[in-house]
Amino acid sequence: MRPNFKSKIIIVVIIVILMFLSTFTCINPYFKTKNYKTEGYTEEFTSKNIRSSISSAISGVIHIDNNWTEAKGIGLCIGEGTYSNPYVIQDRVIDGSGLGACILIENSDVYFRLENCTVFNSGEFSIGINLNNVNNSQIINNTCSTHQDGICLFYSNNNTISINKVNNITDSDGISLSQSDNNIISKNVVNNSGNNGISLGESNNNFISENNATFNYYCGINLGYSDNNIISVNTVNNSIHGIGFFYSDKNSISRNKGNNNSNGIKLHYSYNNILSENEGKYNHNGIYLFQSGGNNISGNILNKNIIGIGIFYNSDDNLISENTVNLNINGIELSHSDKNRISRNTANNNDECGINLFDSNHNTISGNTLEGNEICIKEVACRNNFFINNGSCAYRNILFQIIPLLSIIGIGIVIAILTNSLIKTKRKKAL
Repeated sequence: MRPNFKSKIIIVVIIVILMFLSTFTCINPYFKTKNYKTEGYTEEFTSKNIRSSISSAISGVIHIDNNWTEAKGIGLCIGEGTYSNPYVIQDRVIDGSGLGACILIENSDVYFRLENCTVFNSGEFSIGINLNNVNNSQIINNTCSTHQDGICLFYSNNNTISINKVNNITDSDGISLSQSDNNIISKNVVNNSGNNGISLGESNNNFISENNATFNYYCGINLGYSDNNIISVNTVNNSIHGIGFFYSDKNSISRNKGNNNSNGIKLHYSYNNILSENEGKYNHNGIYLFQSGGNNISGNILNKNIIGIGIFYNSDDNLISENTVNLNINGIELSHSDKNRISRNTANNNDECGINLFDSNHNTISGNTLEGNEICIKEVACRNNFFINNGSCAYRNILFQIIPLLSIIGIGIVIAILTNSLIKTKRKKAL
């Protein structure tokens, strides 16, 4: 009996010692996630300090540069990197400590998902979630509040950015794409950014849908040098421009709502875009074109703005059809723009003009409903515009009204002078 009791004691002691030693076990202590000296950091983060940080409530920053196998080895992610079983990083709370990006992933083509993470306090010129040369990722249900961009894609294609909350971005954009194509940006809430809510630069064939981008400083959604994108069913309120296009062509902008902006939708040097079924009120311009031609603006509802649709400065060859522009100051206004077709629109009960044209020539205005406006159609300094089938609407051409008036006044003056001269002549003969 006594030897058995001693054996049991020895076994228990060995188990306790092994459990104690296991707490010091470290996997691959030489795996470095990043040398942060290049971004102002003063230490190199190894797998050991990552291991300790992710076990706490606040995780350390994450950097993966195509080393997913090693990242999985230290417990940073799970999965296999395949379409059916992607790598997954989830449920992290990451403080950037004011020094750099909270999550930086580079040079990755494997399938991975970043989900349900909260990132904050990135460096002054750093990004919350930064994807650089990354394909096939899903960034889902994360929360970002950082100094620079909340989520940024650079040279990154075929990614999905969805159901994220990006708020109070101090200096830049909420979600930013640069030279990134074929991405899906959907169902995100992007508010109170210091620049744009969602921004695309030199990025093509992206799908931007069902986002709420409000109270951003410049644009709710901004496109620059970006073509063939679909911008659909977004809410873009309380910015300078709800949706702003700059040097961007062949995009589709449909079923968006933009209220309380300077411009609900603005096109600047942008051509051959389709704007359809958008709604906007309480803007200065519901839709505003500046030096933008060949666009199709149809089926939009733009009421209670200063100008429902404004076509300005060499915005030529646009089709403006089947829009509703009621209860504005001016329903549709053209200035210095030629060869546009304005047809089958409803522009009723506007305070001044249903359709107002200034120095705009060779336009066709046909089949419009223009009722209850102070002035039905007004022209100032225009030539060769064609009007047909606009109901009982009669239009005013201010230039041609002024010329006859001046002619009548001139003739009256001449007659008065001649009459006065004739009277004086007769008086002299009488003397």
